[in-house]
Amino acid sequence: MKHKNHVCGYQERHAVIQFVAAHGMIATLDRYYNKLTDAMRETQRKKICQWIAKTEHIVCMAMSPSTAKKRCWRKPSTTLATKQCGGKDKERATAMLMSDLTGTRHPLFLLLRMTKSKIKTVVQETLKVRQGFGKRLWSSVEPLEAKNTCVIYGNPTTWWNATISLDFLKFHFGKRPDQATKNVLLLWDDFSAHWTDEVVAYAESINVVL
Repeated sequence: MKHKNHVCGYQERHAVIQFVAAHGMIATLDRYYNKLTDAMRETQRKKICQWIAKTEHIVCMAMSPSTAKKRCWRKPSTTLATKQCGGKDKERATAMLMSDLTGTRHPLFLLLRMTKSKIKTVVQETLKVRQGFGKRLWSSVEPLEAKNTCVIYGNPTTWWNATISLDFLKFHFGKRPDQATKNVLLLWDDFSAHWTDEVVAYAESINVVL
């Protein structure tokens, strides 16, 4: 096996994390990466530390049969992008994709077209409680989120807004254990909903550099 070009799946990452917890980092490197040079060994050690920091996400992916052996190749320059697709208006969707420098792909944010209720209180309830979906449809959307490790919103225009930008930041960065001491650089495009005063202020409060 050529470790330099090897990208392991979530199942293997989970196994490595468990071995580190039981036997320590040196023993883990000796067992799994004993053919590496000193420089490559140090690089792998740092990578394992990054896996440990994302244990919750890796365990979740490793436990799912559909993602346990998933692996990804991405160039370091690939960060985050929005993709809007459609033919007819009713088929339009907006997707927010994000990966980091290690090649880890993070949960997808998906925005679908939804008909808006004419009752103001119902609109407020769907936005606050069910991410823009009515009660009946939400019962189908929620299991899809859990099954596919993603977040799904709905609105009449499928237009990304500041509220969703805030939820995106909270979901990916708001609960990380090192947010008080470590800055994170997030590269996203020059879209107005990414740069409202509220979004920028919240990003600063959790040490996310936009």
